[in-house]
Amino acid sequence: MSLMIYIPDAPAAPETVLVKLGLGGVMPPGTGHGSSVAGPGGTTGSLVGPPRGLRYDAEAQTWYPGPEKSYWIGWPTDSPPSPKELLRPKFVSGQVLRLGDGNDWICPTARLYDGTPKLPVRFGLDVDGNDAGEIVAEYADLWALAQQVWVGALAEMQDPDSDEPVLSPDRVIEIAHAALAANYRVNGTVVKALGLLTTENIHEITRTLVDFETFRAILQDSIEKKKDVA
Repeated sequence: MSLMIYIPDAPAAPETVLVKLGLGGVMPPGTGHGSSVAGPGGTTGSLVGPPRGLRYDAEAQTWYPGPEKSYWIGWPTDSPPSPKELLRPKFVSGQVLRLGDGNDWICPTARLYDGTPKLPVRFGLDVDGNDAGEIVAEYADLWALAQQVWVGALAEMQDPDSDEPVLSPDRVIEIAHAALAANYRVNGTVVKALGLLTTENIHEITRTLVDFETFRAILQDSIEKKKDVA
């Protein structure tokens, strides 16, 4: 894995620090780290990354600051992180989309157009003793985001010229980040640094989350059939 993280002014980078910075799911188990090393921004801190050959080299590496420069992410300039190396061992199936870096990424589908979950479900009982299921905790947040996308996509279809969309542009970006993070070891900073999102594919990513194009195709087919009958 070529992705590295640098944390300024940190003598060490235990998992708790990474989690606090929103990086807990970005680095895989067994990641190495070096403390009290020089890094980007002219500071000294902790470098986290592949155990073999982990070092800071300003001339051979590309680095980007995270929010308020609380951390930096980087990689060898001639070898940016690829979808294959960032893919999580367990991922959510969906649609393969070519994103802004020119690579193909698996964008998850959390629910089908009819509301059927595509995420793992835990079976149990409700308070009346009836069979009941709920999305496993690991994917509960992604499921909640999918519901927001569904409501927003329906509203946009019904009123495409609305000046007040259900989901703001910033919120759509956040959801796209979360969708990619479900399958890959990335966060918003990594997604931005790799240049994955565009004005075109961002809606493909979020609508893949809810199988919206299938719904659109079925709806369009129904309309065409009604025209033929008429």
